Amino acid sequence: MKPWQVILLGILIIALVLGLVVVIHASIQKLPFGADFYTFWLAARAAFLQHLDPYSADVTRLSQLGIYGRPALPQEDQVAFAYPIYSLFILLPFAWMEYPWAESAWLVIHILILVSTIYLAFPKEKT
Repeated sequence: MKPWQVILLGILIIALVLGLVVVIHASIQKLPFGADFYTFWLAARAAFLQHLDPYSADVTRLSQLGIYGRPALPQEDQVAFAYPIYSLFILLPFAWMEYPWAESAWLVIHILILVSTIYLAFPKEKT
């Protein structure tokens, strides 16, 4: 490949990824996908931006308000962050984004990983 072709391919891939993020963002505005990412995102945001303990009752309450719209009832999942602190480092780039954008980018990354894995798993099937 010539250098200008590599640059053009890179620009096209970046445009595709950004376009996919925008499309997913627009489609999930009123229908977020789940609480798992929200809990991690909120804990990462609390730890890295606000310098709060992600295990604290305050962060848990924020998670409950974001997911349920109210504090969780005793019989409900408390949606507290309960994982090792190092698990938040993977979300470090997303902590600075607002939630809908962070969730959209997270989903696009997973879609790209899935497609790439399938593509790499079957190298002879490339056509």
